[in-house]
Amino acid sequence: MDNYERYQDFWGGNPMEVFSHWLNMVLMSGSAVIIAWLTSVEACFRRSGRWIWCQWVYVVLVLCLLLSAIVAGTLDNRHGEGVVVIVLLLFFLPILASSYYLLRKLSACWSWRTTPVILLSIGFGLIHLTAQLFYEPSGTGGPNALVVGVWLGSVACALLWALVQGLRTGLLQQRIVRFIGVIRRPSVWGGVILLTLMIGIPILLEAQRTQKAHQEMAFAWLDELEAKLTDDFVSEIKRDHLPAKADRDSKIPISAAMRAVLTDPRIEGDVELRIYVPLNEREFIFLWGNDRFQYCDIRQMVHDGVEESDQRFIDALIAHGGTCQTGLFCVLWTPYMAGRVLKDKDGVVKAICVHNAP
Repeated sequence: MDNYERYQDFWGGNPMEVFSHWLNMVLMSGSAVIIAWLTSVEACFRRSGRWIWCQWVYVVLVLCLLLSAIVAGTLDNRHGEGVVVIVLLLFFLPILASSYYLLRKLSACWSWRTTPVILLSIGFGLIHLTAQLFYEPSGTGGPNALVVGVWLGSVACALLWALVQGLRTGLLQQRIVRFIGVIRRPSVWGGVILLTLMIGIPILLEAQRTQKAHQEMAFAWLDELEAKLTDDFVSEIKRDHLPAKADRDSKIPISAAMRAVLTDPRIEGDVELRIYVPLNEREFIFLWGNDRFQYCDIRQMVHDGVEESDQRFIDALIAHGGTCQTGLFCVLWTPYMAGRVLKDKDGVVKAICVHNAP
C-alpha cells in the first residue's frame, strides 16, 4: 500500500492488481532474459565442441522457468489478483515457446556462431521487455488487449516457419499420415472417449459442489447487504465520501459506517467485498475490503479505454436482472464471484455489490 500510488499511474488497477503486474514482468521478461542468456551460453558450448554441456543448458532452462512460475504463482495467490498462472498458461508460455523456437532456428541459420547468436539473444530479450511495457499495463491483474496481437504474431510466425520447413523436407506429410493412422485405431479414439469421461464427470461434480458451497454463503451475505444499504445509508455514504474527493483513483478516507460493513467476519483469507456507489453516469465511489486493508477512491468504469476489473461481471449482473454468480465450470480455475445490483425506491441503481472468494 505504501508504494501503490507510486506505481498505479503506470500499471493501472488496485494494489493487488499492481502487484500481479510486477509478477508478470518478472515472469515474462525475466524468463525471456533467462532464455536469451542460456541460448548465448549454448552457442559458446557448441563452438567449443562441448556438446554434453548443451544438454545441461536445456535442463537448467526448464528448471529456471519452472521455479520462476512456481514462485510467481505462489506470491500472486497470497498477495496478488490470482491471475498470473492463468495468464502464463494462456499467453506467456505460447509466446515464450514460439519465440524461443524462432530464436533457435535463426541461430541455426547463423551456424550457431557466437557473436551473431549473442546479438540475436540480446535483441530477443529487449523485444520481449519493450513489448511487455506496452501490453502489460491494464486495469486488471493481467495484460491489456495488446498481448493478443503479440501472442498471435509470435505463434503465427513459428507455425509458418515450421510449415515451410516441413513442406520443404517432407516431414509434414509423413507426420500427417502417421497421425491419421494412429487416431483411426479403435483403441485410440475409444481410449480418448473413456479418458474424457473419467476426467469430465469428476470435474462436473466438483464444480457443482464448489459452486453450491459458495452460493449458500454468498447469497445470504448479499441479502444482508441489501437490507443494510438502504436509500438513506447510501445517501450517507455519498455525503461522507464526496467532501474528500480528490483526483481519480486517489485513496480517500473511509467513513466509520462504511468501515463497519467492510470488516464483516466473513471477509477473511482471500474473501473480498467490493461495493460500487454510482455518482453519475460515469463516476462512482469504489469501496473495497479484505482481511488486510480497506480501500476507497472515486473512479470511472471505463477510463482512457481501460475497463474496471469488475466491469464485465457488472454487465452480467445487470443482464441477469440484478443477481448473478460465476459460471459452473469457472469456479474450478478462477475465484468464485457473486453480486447484486441494488436499486432505490425509484428504480435507479444505488449500489452494486460484488463478492469473491477462492
